[in-house]
Amino acid sequence: MPRSKANRAVAERPGDAATPGATPAQRLSFGWLLYFLLSVVFVGCVGSCVFLPCRLAPEGSPVRRFGERWAAYFTGLILRIQPWLSLNVPAEEVQKLHSAVRSVPQHSGCLLIANHQSPLDIFLLLGLVPGLRTLAKSALLRIPFLGTMMILTGQIPVTRGKLDAFWKALEKVRIRLRAGDTVLIFPEMTRAAPGARQTLEFNIAPFLVALQERAPVVPVVITGSGQAWPKGLSGVAPGTCIALQILPALLPEQFDSAQALSDAARLQIDRALASAA
Repeated sequence: MPRSKANRAVAERPGDAATPGATPAQRLSFGWLLYFLLSVVFVGCVGSCVFLPCRLAPEGSPVRRFGERWAAYFTGLILRIQPWLSLNVPAEEVQKLHSAVRSVPQHSGCLLIANHQSPLDIFLLLGLVPGLRTLAKSALLRIPFLGTMMILTGQIPVTRGKLDAFWKALEKVRIRLRAGDTVLIFPEMTRAAPGARQTLEFNIAPFLVALQERAPVVPVVITGSGQAWPKGLSGVAPGTCIALQILPALLPEQFDSAQALSDAARLQIDRALASAA
């Protein structure tokens, strides 16, 4: 069945929820959400089997890097096999992302900063950057296979609402940056409303770490993920499209404070979100 017909059939299936004023293509489907979650379990299981032997190799070794590339491939595969979802990730944007990661000075990592509207954001970026470390809420570790994959790939969990746990997690971010890794942080520290054209207030702490470690900050803009899987709802919207845009890197030596660095990153992202409207 062609994708458009399949999406329409799912969208019009009895029992699917709909957001107020939604078109048929925007109706929420629990069935496709279940398909996504099963994809996470199945692909995560296969990916763990491939990556686990490589995890035993020394960090930075060719075998370890081989495993990280495969881990990124399997993570990206989860989104690519979703019939209900479209991805608009141009090759030039991927190239800009990889160029930003590769061009960092020796012994200095790279901090990716992105707006956040959906759990799909994490899958998208983890699938594009091998070896990416993400500051993610610890509740994700309790999800079967996903939690195992996060532990194996060295993700950085943080417990929400606990200040001491937050600072300990940031120290791990600092260590990863010093090791030359790329770290992803959503500075809003929560998901924004679906389709939001302006970010929530940024937490300044990640920018302070980047400033102290002289790590370049690369702003990333993700659109469509909030509509694809709206916050707080148990369903996904067939027919939606997620798009990615990489913005110019911000060099910490050009800023005299973490607040100035944070404001510059937020301004870039907000302008890109507004122009995407």
